[in-house]
Amino acid sequence: MYDERDLILSPLQQTYRADGKSVRIQIYRMPDTDWTLEVVDEYNNSTVWDDLFVSDADALRVALEELEADGIEAYIGLAPGERSHWIEACFRRWFGQLAEDRALRSRRTDPGSQRSYIGGDGRAVLLLEPGC
Repeated sequence: MYDERDLILSPLQQTYRADGKSVRIQIYRMPDTDWTLEVVDEYNNSTVWDDLFVSDADALRVALEELEADGIEAYIGLAPGERSHWIEACFRRWFGQLAEDRALRSRRTDPGSQRSYIGGDGRAVLLLEPGC
């Protein structure tokens, strides 16, 4: 079993800067695994790629290509305590439906409907309908 001390950090890790903002490109692996790619913003929000990479150079190439294509803003999340208008609108809609149901446990859900969990800094997680 591996633990944090076994983590192998790539020497290719770096800070990416654009438009006056920066994110940290983190590339790491455990012994006997391929490389994981993660981009972390100044608020410690993290984007982790699902796919692993055979080499750390491949991971870095993908990070740089996607940061350039998508723009750095796509990889910067909300500051702690900050809420977006979209989340607030969804919360009002969700809370209104919850109030109509009178109790969370009486709320029936369609198992076929897709729902998303949104959690900011770990304080609250809301169950939201897609397309809020």
